[in-house]
Amino acid sequence: MRTAAALHLEIGNHLHALTPAPYAAEEHLQSLISAHPRLLGGEKMEEIPRRFFLLSAEAAIADGVDAPDRWSIDHLFIDQEAIPTFIEVKRSSDPRIRREVVGQLIEYATNGAAFWKPGHLEALARSRFPDKAALEAALVALIGSDGVPLTEFWSEAEKNLRTGKVRLMFVADQIPPELLRMAQFLNDQMTHAEVLAVEIRQFVSESGSRALSSEVLNVTEEARAAKSTGSGRNRWTEGDFDAHCSKLTPPTAAAVKLVYEKLKSEATSVNYGSGKLPTFNPRLLRVGPGSPLTLSSDGTLSLNYGYIGGSDDALQKRARFLALIGPLLKDPAPSFLFPRYSAEVWTPHAVRLIEVLSELNSPG
Repeated sequence: MRTAAALHLEIGNHLHALTPAPYAAEEHLQSLISAHPRLLGGEKMEEIPRRFFLLSAEAAIADGVDAPDRWSIDHLFIDQEAIPTFIEVKRSSDPRIRREVVGQLIEYATNGAAFWKPGHLEALARSRFPDKAALEAALVALIGSDGVPLTEFWSEAEKNLRTGKVRLMFVADQIPPELLRMAQFLNDQMTHAEVLAVEIRQFVSESGSRALSSEVLNVTEEARAAKSTGSGRNRWTEGDFDAHCSKLTPPTAAAVKLVYEKLKSEATSVNYGSGKLPTFNPRLLRVGPGSPLTLSSDGTLSLNYGYIGGSDDALQKRARFLALIGPLLKDPAPSFLFPRYSAEVWTPHAVRLIEVLSELNSPG
């Protein structure tokens, strides 16, 4: 049995002891998770910390094609790699927290993958964010510089759901040993899905102050290694990108090489993607936190205007980027902040594209 460390809260010159306290109701813990996804402990799950975006609380699930909804999952999140995350929350005092919750969560994920219609995950997100710009901004924050490009995000989410590349999470104030052993066993044995047990404990002081502590209990290096090699998740490299680009027609290959070599030399970091094909995603420090473009090894180009924001200076750079490049591509006012262009459209303007990005990335 694990024991909690002694916790104290310093206020002024006084220490106030914090003691473990149960949640008054399961709904209280559920609301905390909805409002603060960081409590799920994503930074402790993999080498690349997980960030979570809430798709739905109490997402409905049917048990057949066109059947009425039968169940609801406490939380359905998605992370920056478009991996659906099913979460069932229980208090330690609930007798269902041992065996019943395991079958419950597996049943929900199985039926969601089988019977949710194509596009259901994106539809849930749009129901939370009816404003398209607000949803794009939320997803840009989720994806950051290490996630699936926004242009591929929902198709990747759909693929992950249908192929069982999902995450199942049991969350409680205290995980009983029986549940922890089952979660560990399932996580070790399952190649595509990840199964985790997370404790979110509450501590209170005599004065009413409160602290929360979250811990992922069953992450192991062995399970991480098995899932990284067997899950089908691509981790493309520079060599992969070069190999795929070698199949392009000479004019397209020449333009891709020009953009690739110039922006690679200016980038503070480069990501080659994890989608169906290798992509070149250079991060230009003075342009924005994410890559301003995604150059695919099939020759297509996405301009990531949505990654350029967060400050008045960044928004001015976005406007200038669009003003200088948009008309050349005959798209001065794209309806989507991540427009995609064929090689035939963008390659004649490769030199100007490099010049504009170099200008935006220059000091001052």
